[in-house]
Amino acid sequence: QFLKAIQSLEGVEVTEGACQRFGLESSPTPVRPHVAEALDAADAYSAITTPMTELGDRCLVEIARGCPYRCRFCFTGHTIAYRPRPFEAVREMIERGRRLTQRFGLIAPAVGSHPDIGRICEWCQSERLEVSFSSLRVEDVSPAMLDLIAAGGQQSATIAPEAGTERLRRYLGKKVTDDQVVAFAANAVARGLTDLRLYFMVGLPTEQAEDIEAIGRLVAATKRAAMAARPRAQAQIRIAVNAAIFVPKPGAPLAEQPRPPAAQVKKHLQRLSKSLGAIGGVELRAPSIAEAESQRVLSWGGREVFQALLKTAQTGGTWRHFLTEAAKSHDTEPRRHKDTKKVQR
Repeated sequence: QFLKAIQSLEGVEVTEGACQRFGLESSPTPVRPHVAEALDAADAYSAITTPMTELGDRCLVEIARGCPYRCRFCFTGHTIAYRPRPFEAVREMIERGRRLTQRFGLIAPAVGSHPDIGRICEWCQSERLEVSFSSLRVEDVSPAMLDLIAAGGQQSATIAPEAGTERLRRYLGKKVTDDQVVAFAANAVARGLTDLRLYFMVGLPTEQAEDIEAIGRLVAATKRAAMAARPRAQAQIRIAVNAAIFVPKPGAPLAEQPRPPAAQVKKHLQRLSKSLGAIGGVELRAPSIAEAESQRVLSWGGREVFQALLKTAQTGGTWRHFLTEAAKSHDTEPRRHKDTKKVQR
């Protein structure tokens, strides 16, 4: 009854598998996009908190939609306009959430870009709330944001330089400099945020060996700055590097750009591991090439991908088995999809 009721809602689709299982007629396709005209009139915060989910002990509050940046690997800044919620609306949602918890997570593609983020941070700190952020952009992080994170007892801070060289970052649409990354590390550690996590991508278009080696140099400089910021707490400082393999997404400017071959990506990952190993005290969380390829297939494939995914799950297969099954039924190469809007739906 619930599935049948929501089928009539604009912008909602009940999948074919669910329709078959519960004897419903198929949802109309394509599904019309649904846009909230007055964003502040539609609350978006956790209605319940539960330890059974990730971040379940926090009330998540959406403070903005869209992104003011236009990174070429991400479709978010190229599809919908950036719409921040007014400070009063954010405060009201937090006040309602306080009936559940005193721990909050502010979420948005670019939290620090909110025009009232300083005011929001000051108010949360005056109310003694424990607050975390879904993401931090180096160029947007303010002292008030770091102070609020530290005041809540957190010890970790995450940023995503994405690439090792400023050249490749500019190509991606990120204007972050090495100096900004290093300064962020020093400022964060000085406030007690001793667990630093840096996200990079490997397998990017135009990527060269120099770009990979530069990641090692940037991480080394970051570690030196972190150690200098709290010389008496060096044993507590932890640095982790998350390396993800670039996966082109429909609707993003880099969607159909040629990528380095898999053999080169594997070689670059090995080079990165060796470079970070020479620094010492840095944890590398390496990606799976099979999982990255599977993510690409899921991003570009149509409804038929579900059948390959279902068969793999039913037989207890791996992501490699899924890729084999998916390749039998359709082509998911980005360059073949000229109508990316169809893929997005």
